[in-house]
Amino acid sequence: MAAAVLCLLGADPEPYRPLTAVTELLHVSALVIDDIQDNSPTRRGRPSVHEVFGTAPAITAGTLGYYTFDALISASRRPTPAPCCASTRSICGTCAPPRRSGPRPRRAPRRVRRSRGNR
Repeated sequence: MAAAVLCLLGADPEPYRPLTAVTELLHVSALVIDDIQDNSPTRRGRPSVHEVFGTAPAITAGTLGYYTFDALISASRRPTPAPCCASTRSICGTCAPPRRSGPRPRRAPRRVRRSRGNR
């Protein structure tokens, strides 16, 4: 689904495949745990994971999906900016903001306000 949206936006979905796979992993893990909590016998017309393999292995698989998601997100690299962002220098949420050149602007000193009771 995410790859189709990227194609519609004119971006190459290939650099984002790991991110979309990891997102799907998290979603499936949540569904496995949800089926256990709701005691649902089926998911999408088929027997749910805990009905086929048992509750304990299903909890382990669902929880492992959460931990795998965290590890994969931490290890993933930032994708190359999409052509839409590079050409317009805008940020679509997947690209890093452009770096500033030169020194940082100085902040104005903060004024200290006193309450009326301390005059």
